[in-house]
Parts: sequence; structure tokens; C-alpha cells
Amino acid sequence: MLLDLNLAKSRSGIDVHKNLEFQIPSDVIDDLGFKTQSPCNISISYQYNSDFVLVKGQGSVYLTGNCFRCGDEVKLLHTFKFEEKFLPANDKDINNCYDQYFYKGNVIDITKMIIDNLLTSLPHQVLCKEDCKGLCPQCFANLNFQTCECKKQINNAFASLIDINYD
Repeated sequence: MLLDLNLAKSRSGIDVHKNLEFQIPSDVIDDLGFKTQSPCNISISYQYNSDFVLVKGQGSVYLTGNCFRCGDEVKLLHTFKFEEKFLPANDKDINNCYDQYFYKGNVIDITKMIIDNLLTSLPHQVLCKEDCKGLCPQCFANLNFQTCECKKQINNAFASLIDINYD
């Protein structure tokens, strides 16, 4: 996804605003347990300075994932914000620096920046609901919808003390 700097350079110090639609490559978030259900809508502004280009905004995308506790599918609207500086670059800078964004000429490729900010903002765990009860560890019944007759096992060194009669 490319941004043209010509307008920003002619209005140095003044924000240029755009609304963009970005199709997230499926292999980017599949390994993290998510699937995209819509393109990512990006609201972006960028400003040219003689030293750098400041790019900021926010994105939103509909995702599906699985509940961390019960495994049910969860649909969510994920939003994320970003603010990054792009520095003018030569080939040496681009090939030797992984924690900075660069541009050449009058075009900025914001694809990597959008993906980086999306990935770092994704939740580590998704829950179908705040009080999800999860699955029974023995029969795998979804405890949100049914009860099971399994005897709860306590796995600790003091479990045998439960059955002691102290009378």
C-alpha cells in the first residue's frame, strides 16, 4: 500500500488525510489463530518534514478466532492505532535496520508498518465471554452449556488430606 508524498511535500507541515482499505494477507495472522472477515479499514494522516514523514492513524478489521477457554469461534472487531516516523533512506539503511521505517523518493510503502502495528496489537487470548467456564478437563464438555458428572480431580500434594476424618 503506497502513499504519494507529492501533496504532502507541497504542504510541508500540514497533514494529508486518507481513508484506505487494506486486504491483510491470510498468512500474516493465520499462525496466530485468527482469520480476517473483512478488509482492514485504515484512517490515516501523514505529514512531510524535511527530516522525516510522520504517519499516524488507526485501523479496524473484523476477525474470527477461538475462545482460549472453550474453543468456540469468536467474532470481534479489532481496532489499533499507530504513529510512526519514516526516514529518507539509501539501500544501506534499508538493509541494515529492522526497527525503523524508510522511504525513497516520493512514495512511502506503509504495508509493513500496518502489518507490524496490527500484529503487535492483537490480543494474546480471546474469550467468547468474560465469564467463560471452559471445558471439562476429563470429558471435554463445554461447561457454558452443560454440566458433567466427572469427579473433579485435584492435582496437588495435599489432595489426599481432603478425605481424612478429623473427628
